[in-house]
Amino acid sequence: MKLRSLIFAAALALPWGSAFAQEFPTKPVTMIVPYAAGGPTDVLARAIADKLATTFRQEVIVENRAGAAAIVGMTALQQAAPDGYTILLGAGATNVIATLLQDPPYNILEDFQPVGYINDTPLVLAIHPSVPVNSVQELIQYAKDNPGKLNGYSTGTGTTNHLALEMFNSQAGIKVQHVPYNGGAAAVKALVANEVQLGFDGLILPLGLSKRGEVKLLAVTTEQRVPVTPELPTFVESGLPEFVVGSWYGFYAPKGTPQDIVDKLYASISEVMTMPEIEQQFDELGLVVRVGDAAEMQQRTLNELDQFKKVIEAANIEPN
Repeated sequence: MKLRSLIFAAALALPWGSAFAQEFPTKPVTMIVPYAAGGPTDVLARAIADKLATTFRQEVIVENRAGAAAIVGMTALQQAAPDGYTILLGAGATNVIATLLQDPPYNILEDFQPVGYINDTPLVLAIHPSVPVNSVQELIQYAKDNPGKLNGYSTGTGTTNHLALEMFNSQAGIKVQHVPYNGGAAAVKALVANEVQLGFDGLILPLGLSKRGEVKLLAVTTEQRVPVTPELPTFVESGLPEFVVGSWYGFYAPKGTPQDIVDKLYASISEVMTMPEIEQQFDELGLVVRVGDAAEMQQRTLNELDQFKKVIEAANIEPN
């Protein structure tokens, strides 16, 4: 009897959260994707969900909640139970910019529990071959010598590549005129046709065009060179020491999710991100696998809120 009493007392002394975490998950997990089905975020989410299902020994259901620059999906997450059974994979920089340019029904810093981020999404500066330069510094000098001659595309006002263009203008002391397009395909088509002369974009499409001689690539926007394009310098190497910009994917949970559940989610996601097939899928999309925990994700969000707010105010950018 004494032994049974001791065991029962020890069980009562265990933190309930820890016991819950050891059992979690005991039912399917829903992964919200705040973008349309078939896009790159959706493709990656489904690949990660498939691996997580094996790790969890539970189904992981991908649910697309697209609309309003991810606000629809983030609102759905905000309203979910904080038990770890609903998480969201979103583009961190998109969430930051939406917070600054719109009036979402939530606070990105206070109303969600970050779980961790999983990658860097580098941007590359692509230019039309007719522009007679081969480096960032040559481009800056050309822009200064030929004011009003260069136009730069974006995939829409307030997008990451638009803010990258305005950062370039500010830090280089030049003025490349912004021309927004409705999506990446239209923007890159305009660059190839020389309707615009340059633009910042994800790696994969410009890389393919550069191999065919349709565009030239000058530099990447990450702190370090990108493995898929080791020959391309960074902007830091190119004389703009503060020019680091890009996007990233991160997992969020509802506010109030127990810390031990968050820790288990992060450990499981981190394990998935080391799997060769996942790393290969990210490589094929020009994404660099880089994992950071909840505290690092929150700090990254804080840093970008400060960075993008300054760019938006300096360039007087307003939502469409």
